[in-house]
Amino acid sequence: MTLPFLPAKPALGSLRPMVPGFMPAPSGVASELAAVTGLDGSVLNMVTADHHADSDGCGFYRIDSDECRWFAKVVAATRHPQQVAAERLAEWLARRGMRVSATLPGFPRDWRRPSGALLHVFAYHYIDARFAKPSIEDVSALGALLAALHLALAVWPGAVAAKRAWDERCGALNRARGKVLSGELSAGPDPERLRALLAEVPFDVGGRRQVVHNDFHRANVLFPNDGTPPVLLDLEDACHSFQPPVIDIAKALERFILADAADDRQAFTLGRHFLLTYAAAGGPARLEREQSLFNVMRAQSVRALCELTVLTAMGQPTGVEEWHKFLYLLDRAEHWREVLRDLDRFWMEK
Repeated sequence: MTLPFLPAKPALGSLRPMVPGFMPAPSGVASELAAVTGLDGSVLNMVTADHHADSDGCGFYRIDSDECRWFAKVVAATRHPQQVAAERLAEWLARRGMRVSATLPGFPRDWRRPSGALLHVFAYHYIDARFAKPSIEDVSALGALLAALHLALAVWPGAVAAKRAWDERCGALNRARGKVLSGELSAGPDPERLRALLAEVPFDVGGRRQVVHNDFHRANVLFPNDGTPPVLLDLEDACHSFQPPVIDIAKALERFILADAADDRQAFTLGRHFLLTYAAAGGPARLEREQSLFNVMRAQSVRALCELTVLTAMGQPTGVEEWHKFLYLLDRAEHWREVLRDLDRFWMEK
């Protein structure tokens, strides 16, 4: 069984994504992909620490012609429904003027491999870009982008379906939590710490709910090299995430700012500019009296550990590095606790 909210691949590289490398795709894959897409050019396989094409051909590709570059995402049939839903949301956001990466007309397309495997190809314009830097300019642009996204998602017609999917997701996670606490299920490199965290940290952080991105990290926002505003990627998780928008705020602070801040002063300065720009752009997220950014960050990491527990119970591999990522993030939240408390006060005063 495939659950749509579970990660397709580990995402350790999302903490500090590296610029991807490209190498020529095997000749058979290249000719087939060119024929399927109708895009004429050299086909290159994208390679990073977390992503590379598998033996069937699933993965990321760049297609280079003399005049243009395209990006192709190839997914297996099991991921096709989730990817289609994400692309429909991206198209809806693009029509509302959001800076998102949406598929080219006529995509996705089916790709039947000689092995018999059925794959699906999603093609986009390639964006020559960089990842966010820990600068006031970049975090301010991120604040404006996230505010615009939250305002749009608050009126997305697919919210009812997203809420239903979220409720199902929470049900699966709460059942897994119960099995861990009862001793029926053990998972991860540190089962005792997992059990203690699941007993201590609630998933529900409180507050008004709406559709949120829920995967707002550095690998999912590109800053084009031509100086235009940042572009948002990967809306797959948004299609089944109905939570308080403070979830995305905490994730942005965690991944874009605290991950690279040199000291408390820089962390607070960048966080303050991010929150100011988000509020100035009309962002709807508010920190309720009973909430704190520290607790929201912890809740996200513990819920992610519970999702890995669900995968383990299903017999699917998770990779020890993915467990360590979220345990590391829990430790980092503790490290930045005082800064987060200062940002709580600043945000609530504004």
